[in-house]
Amino acid sequence: MLKIETENKKLIWKLPEKESDQLFTHLSLQLIELTVGVAKGAAERTEDMPDLVPTGEKDKTTPRYKREQEPVETGKKYSGPLYIKCDHCGSEKGWVSKEPTKKHYCPDCGKVTVLKEENMHPLQQQCECGWSSKAMTNLAVDMADIKCPKCEYLIAVKWNGNKECYETIL
Repeated sequence: MLKIETENKKLIWKLPEKESDQLFTHLSLQLIELTVGVAKGAAERTEDMPDLVPTGEKDKTTPRYKREQEPVETGKKYSGPLYIKCDHCGSEKGWVSKEPTKKHYCPDCGKVTVLKEENMHPLQQQCECGWSSKAMTNLAVDMADIKCPKCEYLIAVKWNGNKECYETIL
């Protein structure tokens, strides 16, 4: 079960323990990123924020967490349909990013995959059910099977070196 509560509102999801832990990790990372982004440039707000990375010290006078410095973001950000393979656990996830991003938070392992411009390639998918999409992916294989979000049929895609993109195998 996962609970989110404020002074005036309460939200409860009844999920199995493993799924609620994964969702908690995913949501926590997103909230931390939002909070840090809002706090940039506002020194008084930054001082009030909780520290974010464990220091390993158990002294009660020392903060339990130490804030990690955000790296300076350079390069391209991606929005729209994305199909990303986690660099850490290898799980693959497709979704539509409404805001430009350089990061993918894995819902399975909770770690971050940085979307590097040199690793991102166009992906053109077309399913037998009629669904089609043009996305960006960080896949680095010659062929892959991608699940259709509409009918869950596996779509086989292959790297086309001439066009430098992944295309559906018809």
